[in-house]
Amino acid sequence: HDCRQVIDSRAVLGRIIGWLWLGIGLTAAVAVPAGYLLVAWSELAQELSLLSEIKATRLAKYIYVHQELWQYQTIRLAELTEVPEAKGLIAQQRIVDAAGTLVLETGEAAAPPNVWQGAPIRVSGSRVATIETATTLRPILINTGLVAMFSSLLGFAIYLVVRTLPMRIIDRTFAQLQATQARLLATIDALPIEFMEFDQGGRLILINGAARVSQGWTAESIGKTQRELLEETVGKLRVADPQHDWDAWMTKRFTTLGQTGSYELTRPTGAAGRFFITDMPGGGQVVLRVDITESKRHEAELAATQARYRLLFEANPLPMALIVIETDRFVAVNEAAVKQYGWSREEFLGMTTAELYPPEDMPALLAQRERKDLAGVIHSVHGLRHRRKDGSLMAVEMTIRPFKLDGVPTLLVMAQDVTERDRAEKARLLAEEQLRQSQKMEAVGQLTG
Repeated sequence: HDCRQVIDSRAVLGRIIGWLWLGIGLTAAVAVPAGYLLVAWSELAQELSLLSEIKATRLAKYIYVHQELWQYQTIRLAELTEVPEAKGLIAQQRIVDAAGTLVLETGEAAAPPNVWQGAPIRVSGSRVATIETATTLRPILINTGLVAMFSSLLGFAIYLVVRTLPMRIIDRTFAQLQATQARLLATIDALPIEFMEFDQGGRLILINGAARVSQGWTAESIGKTQRELLEETVGKLRVADPQHDWDAWMTKRFTTLGQTGSYELTRPTGAAGRFFITDMPGGGQVVLRVDITESKRHEAELAATQARYRLLFEANPLPMALIVIETDRFVAVNEAAVKQYGWSREEFLGMTTAELYPPEDMPALLAQRERKDLAGVIHSVHGLRHRRKDGSLMAVEMTIRPFKLDGVPTLLVMAQDVTERDRAEKARLLAEEQLRQSQKMEAVGQLTG
């Protein structure tokens, strides 16, 4: 809408641009030479002043030595005022004593107009004379005239070009603006998220394809307020589902109208969406709605899966623990581990697995951890012992499953107390050995008997 208003006023804009560039052209024709003259004159005056001070310093040293007769040493004074580097700059110079008497004057009178700069000659803090230097301003004025002529031509050319072709440039610019606006509208319409724009009065002025499909709105919906649109939508839903409490849902929905920021809202149909509302400069709002129905369903499924795994972990009758590989610390233990080892969950979370092993088992533990063939695969560990909180030891058989927990390399360890099983196995092996020895002795007795 703003674009159309500007296009309708392009004639006025052309006149404004014409006057603007006329002013710029006149400024270029006047300000540039004036600025050049000011800068050139300032630099010349500063240079003359500096030369006068240099000469005044030289003369002061000479006069200090020849205070009685210095006025009569004109040849020497003329030599002291010579500055070879400034020979082409200074046209005329003179020395006047404190009484105003002309002591020395050299050079020819500067062609008018000219500029004079002087500096006092001080000896022992008193001014005994003044040296004045002069030069002509004619070269600067000539250069200023050339600059004025060039800047006038440039200013006229600027005005002529801009005044001759303004509407062509304006039309091209607004054609590009219209094309950009068309691309922007096409992009908005193709967005997979819902886009809605409302004016200051809450009336719909723009809607994209995703919103038309989701909200069930048409071109006739443009110009209606949010409240009117919601009432139309709910009117259709009342017919499809008359048992639902639509009045309560409408009351809740109306509380969100006009809000800014973001919030989630679930429709009675079960479709969930996250709204993003932003106030626009000059009034009105842009409303974005992202459908998160599938995301909510996946979140619910993930939560249910995590709950099942958590239940399996906690309810497992064998001690289980989650251990971060890098830090060797516990991040979770189940109830069976708490009962078997005697430490509380909080105590476990402050421990490393190395604290469970007696010192004499550490070499075997380190050797097992250094095995490259076990990295990243499920494996069992035998022949190690764990220490309970009361200091007692138990033989354990562990099943270890590496995996990543939230991207962190972790071990799921299940430890089974096999102390009694190992003791029974040792007893069985001892009994078998004793039986073999007994049979050997019986055989030897029969041979000797």
